[in-house]
Amino acid sequence: MIRIINSYNRKILYGLTVGSSISFFAFTLLNVGIRYLFQKPILEGIEWSRLGFIWACFMAAALAFDRGVHIAFTFLTDRLPRAIVAPIHLVVDGAVLLLLAILVLTGSQVVMDLWPTHFPISGLSQGYLYLPVPIAGLSMFLFGLENFLTRWQQVKDAYQLRHNTKRC
Repeated sequence: MIRIINSYNRKILYGLTVGSSISFFAFTLLNVGIRYLFQKPILEGIEWSRLGFIWACFMAAALAFDRGVHIAFTFLTDRLPRAIVAPIHLVVDGAVLLLLAILVLTGSQVVMDLWPTHFPISGLSQGYLYLPVPIAGLSMFLFGLENFLTRWQQVKDAYQLRHNTKRC
């Protein structure tokens, strides 16, 4: 079930990443062009390009987390036996899930707190600026949950295999 949810999650994240990246690029290019051609910047364009940039960064970070191309410190686990590393990874994955849950909850609270406030030029709610935090956090939580369940099954299978071979 989690794999099906994450397949839709990936599609949505790719769409949001592409859309926000294009909007960031387009608003920045348009604003720079108009500023130098007509010496009058589109002030709303600055806010829109900032929003596009932030959304693109957070959505891409969630996709990077899914693909496992984020930064990881492995200098300790690289030197340990495989039998010890798998449970350590399970504990780390659990801690990451806890931190991501906190990120989703606190990010959601910040969005709700800032929703009544607006940008001075465009009048758009400032909640949109922080909305990518809980969205990316929830996406990473779902990806992390899938990873945790996969590792849990691997540890369980390895334990059963060792336990069954000792009886023979």
